[in-house]
Amino acid sequence: MAVLAGGLSVDQLQRIAARLSAAGEEAPQDLAELIGEIELRVRVELAKHGHYPE
Repeated sequence: MAVLAGGLSVDQLQRIAARLSAAGEEAPQDLAELIGEIELRVRVELAKHGHYPE
């Protein structure tokens, strides 16, 4: 997964985080938990670049 390898730009990470957040709201509980874990990893990568959630 490119997110963990650090090969994505901040802009790409922000778009991915937004899409994951929206998908997690509409998904069944078990899938929402998985999406939440992935979203957390994306947000950690954003934090490494100095970008924090609002």
